[in-house]
Amino acid sequence: MPAFGCRKMQRGEVEFQENGQQLAVKWHDKRDVHVLSTVHTATMSATGKVDHLTGERKIKPDCVLDYNVKMGAVDKADMINSFVECTRKTTKWYKKIFFQLIDTAVLNGSIVHRQLTGKVITYQKYRENLMRELLEEHHTLRRPSTGGGGGGGVALL
Repeated sequence: MPAFGCRKMQRGEVEFQENGQQLAVKWHDKRDVHVLSTVHTATMSATGKVDHLTGERKIKPDCVLDYNVKMGAVDKADMINSFVECTRKTTKWYKKIFFQLIDTAVLNGSIVHRQLTGKVITYQKYRENLMRELLEEHHTLRRPSTGGGGGGGVALL
């Protein structure tokens, strides 16, 4: 990625750098956004929104607008899953991939559930209900041991 200036940019400012068929963009919204593209030009387009403070039309680089249109659902899914991630830094890479796949499957399940039933429940509540149903269906509770012999069962609830 080409080096851009280090100065602090104001909201809405943009810098473009081209090198042959590549376009590098640095655009400042709430924070700096960097994009590298081989299919876009150094142009800006209106978003259709108006800044409520200045009354001016909001404009963004075309590559950012295109990204938002095509990748919005992916970003939203990543954001939702980031709040409930199962992984830790110390977890092995293959376990991280496994848990990320589980998180994605649960998120997809909540979306399908909402579409099929029409019920709007929070993602957290959906996860809690799913865990409760899985435990009820696939786990039998054992009574605590009262002493004597036996294997010393463990009460889970």
